[in-house]
Formats: sequence, structure tokens, C-alpha cells
Amino acid sequence: MDRIQVNGPIAMARGNLLRIEEPAGLLVHVVEGELWLTQDGSARDDLLSAGQWFRVRHGGTGILQAFGHSRVRLYARPAELLPRRVTLRNDAVSAPKLLFRDATPRPLRWLRRFLDGLAAPVTSRRPESFQPL
Repeated sequence: MDRIQVNGPIAMARGNLLRIEEPAGLLVHVVEGELWLTQDGSARDDLLSAGQWFRVRHGGTGILQAFGHSRVRLYARPAELLPRRVTLRNDAVSAPKLLFRDATPRPLRWLRRFLDGLAAPVTSRRPESFQPL
């Protein structure tokens, strides 16, 4: 299996916030609407429109905010890199709704992420002028 859907599609109304803990490696697909994405560890924010995909590069916490009625799907690849928790907040006063929780103990999650980083393929490119002997 190439990737798994974490939860979705997730329907969001204008102003809803989707909080994703430890989202590094997560693929965000905007099915409908527009979303604002901000991430811990990133100096920039991203505006995502319907049909766009975005791979989250940073850990910590990621926040998606809907500009209007929106639907989003979250995918993880491989399964070991699932986000720790995904919650949806409908307004500023209500409690967040838990949409997904990975029950893997935190030290094991860290080890899986570390090992996945070690196993990442190394790509190298030879200069055009390179001539083997």
C-alpha cells in the first residue's frame, strides 16, 4: 500500500481549525475550498486551493484554517509516519473534536521516524563533465 488515508474527507466550515500534531511527512489534499496552512518550524505559511496537494515537511504542530466551506483529506506514507493526533475545532469556545489518534508510544514513534530517515534513498547526480576512467 503506497499511502493510507488518515481520516477523511474532513468537512470544514468557514473559520474551522484543523490541528495536526507531529505532521511531518503528511500529505494534505484539498478536495474543495481554500485552506491556510501554518507549521511549527517554517518561516512561511501556505494557501492551498481545491485540487492542490501539499507535503508537510516540519514536525511540531500544523494548523489548517478554512476560508469557507472546505473538504480536506490527509494521507500518510508509510504507516509508521502517522500524525500523533488530529483535532477539529468548530469555533473558539467549543472543545476540539478528536478525529484521529495514533496510540504508538512516543519513544517508538521517534525511533520509527529516525529509522525512516536513515532508510531514505540517497540521490546523487554526476556532473555533466564527469568521465569514468
